[in-house]
Amino acid sequence: VLMILQNLKKLVPADIYEITIWDPEKEHLIPFRLIGSATNEPALDAPPQRYQPGEGYSGYLAAERSPLLIEDVETQRDIRQSIDRYAFPLRSYVGIPLQHGRELIGTLELGSVARGAFQQDDLDVLNRVAPQATVALYNTLLFNRQQRRTAELSELSELAQVFTTVTTLAAGGNPGFSHL
Repeated sequence: VLMILQNLKKLVPADIYEITIWDPEKEHLIPFRLIGSATNEPALDAPPQRYQPGEGYSGYLAAERSPLLIEDVETQRDIRQSIDRYAFPLRSYVGIPLQHGRELIGTLELGSVARGAFQQDDLDVLNRVAPQATVALYNTLLFNRQQRRTAELSELSELAQVFTTVTTLAAGGNPGFSHL
């Protein structure tokens, strides 16, 4: 996620760079924002809020599966940002859903405190970057799921070994296990 946002920062100037990841079990988007300035190393911020489909700009992208370009958020009445407008006084916004086939992976979003900061050209850049970003995120998520499954299977295997050992000892007439 960090590398995707850092590379995007080289292509499109913005004040806020964010990728959200769709959690299919909890049915919400988890945001990750690029933070840092010219004087310190860029890093990811994972704020605690979660976005529901249909809620704010991120939720719109998830629900509608279509891009969103807002040149002036003050004049946009039908969709409102869900994050704190005082903490993030955005005036313009551009975002796209990230999909692998029909599966929602997340969203790629940029915000600016300047009105009219994003144009169709910026949306075109996001659309060109999206396939590679989607594949990278999809593969990372797939790898993480596989790692969790491997850990779960390892724990189950250990539990089965302990159960087998206890059962074998109990069947062998060990007096310490006669109550089993």
